Amino acid sequence: MSTKTVAEAFFNTWISRFGIPDKITIDQGRQFESNLFAAFTNLMGIQRTRTTPYHPQANGKIERFHRTLKQTIMAYEKSDWVSILPTILLGLRCALKRDNDITPAEMVYGQTLRLPGDFFEEGNTSDILPETLVTRLKEKFNELTPTSAKYNSNRKPFVAPELKTADHVFIQHDAVRKPLQMPYDGPFRVNNRTEKYFNININGNAKNISIDRLKPAFLPQEDTIQHDHSYEVKAKINKSVSFKTCSY
Repeated sequence: MSTKTVAEAFFNTWISRFGIPDKITIDQGRQFESNLFAAFTNLMGIQRTRTTPYHPQANGKIERFHRTLKQTIMAYEKSDWVSILPTILLGLRCALKRDNDITPAEMVYGQTLRLPGDFFEEGNTSDILPETLVTRLKEKFNELTPTSAKYNSNRKPFVAPELKTADHVFIQHDAVRKPLQMPYDGPFRVNNRTEKYFNININGNAKNISIDRLKPAFLPQEDTIQHDHSYEVKAKINKSVSFKTCSY
């Protein structure tokens, strides 16, 4: 997929419907790192933020949705999944979210979407004034509150205390490993550190790596003590010394 295709899809399917976003979060895919996409976002006035490599938690909402989407596609059709994608998306947009008991369609349009089963039920056919619909939509948005992150996960990743002072670290190899390949790469030198990620020198390139993938490296310290083995004896011995031996 080319960068031009990604930019056109983003403009035609998102910006044309919902307007220009203030900020987007992108991974380090080549389409998003290209000069063309950078020029496109600069033209639209969109701020770009990058996720750390091999760390899907940094973009957890979309990754969680992709997992549900893939599971749903696998339950129906794997070969021609593009043809059933609109139907699957219709179901997901009408499904209640557990954290706030509302469907994605209600959050966008202010009301639920009409599904095929609703054709056989008598619904409320009274006309709603646009002013009333807008008022209800605003009231609904005011009722929605951000869900605490604790709802999704209470488990915290283990972070070695030695990472706070480690000068070198190992990086977990999250890509597909070869047989007998070590799970960690390195050690690599730490340039600087933050609360969430470290800036690490990897083969001359500075990269930001999440602390979830790091392990402190305990390298042997270099012997900095210099021993001077050259010496000169200037003292003169003016008396004789005799030694006695003892037999046992």
